[in-house]
Amino acid sequence: MIENIFKIVTSFSLLISVSSTQDNEGIYLRQSTRALRLIEGETVTTTVYDYVIVLASIIDQEVHRKCTASILTSRWVLTAAHCVEAYQDPVQLARMYIWYKNFTVSPLETKFYSKILEIFIHPHYVYSYNNDQLDFNDIALVRVRSVLMDNYGQLLATDYLALLGHEVTFIGGGQTEKRGFIDSDDMQPLRIGRGVLMTCDKNFLQKMSFPLICVAPRCENKKQTAWYGDAGAPLIHDNKIIAVLVTITPTVVTAYVPVSPYLHWIYNVIETHKNSLYSINKTRF
Repeated sequence: MIENIFKIVTSFSLLISVSSTQDNEGIYLRQSTRALRLIEGETVTTTVYDYVIVLASIIDQEVHRKCTASILTSRWVLTAAHCVEAYQDPVQLARMYIWYKNFTVSPLETKFYSKILEIFIHPHYVYSYNNDQLDFNDIALVRVRSVLMDNYGQLLATDYLALLGHEVTFIGGGQTEKRGFIDSDDMQPLRIGRGVLMTCDKNFLQKMSFPLICVAPRCENKKQTAWYGDAGAPLIHDNKIIAVLVTITPTVVTAYVPVSPYLHWIYNVIETHKNSLYSINKTRF
């Protein structure tokens, strides 16, 4: 099972620099009136990306989207640490689920949801808005009640620096937005976009996680970018996951934490906790 997660592909590199700015509150954002998961995104119509899922809370039979994620195996999910940090408390954790496959119908009807059992945040994760935005090692694993899928996400073991300049695919399953507010209609499919992988601005790197990589849209669609709720979503190259979305910026540039520097940690967490999975999955929820 573990071996199937890691696939190695060799590539060449092209270094490109991008810049970004920050608003007065230290929060990276982009104003829009569009009701899309990705700004200018296209609807996902293939099952190839079924491993892209949504983190959601279910309270009093109401489903609320939180973030996006990738399911790597029947019991393990990859996302951004800031997406799950607030749900480590047992009371909050009890409300958290993954939602998969069909996002146009409530998971309470389709039964395409599964309980989140445990959260594993990177031990050196730091996230703060107290004085200025700080975001380091923003990556996490989530253990869930077993989910059988036709496609699980595969991690690309190639050094992320070797992929700079290459075309990448990004997918979002986050909240819809209208005039700065969360749209009440959450029942929309995933959205897909494409861009180019580049290095991030040096000033941006001082406040955000290092290593960090950025994505700019292709010239033919310069407005295409990620949006609120897309955090935790995978960045994809050659049909494999190379990074996790951590932030959007005032421009159309988005920033991701690459997975290659964290492969040992990911493998170690999954290996360390695999023996307890059977007893956990016998628990009723």
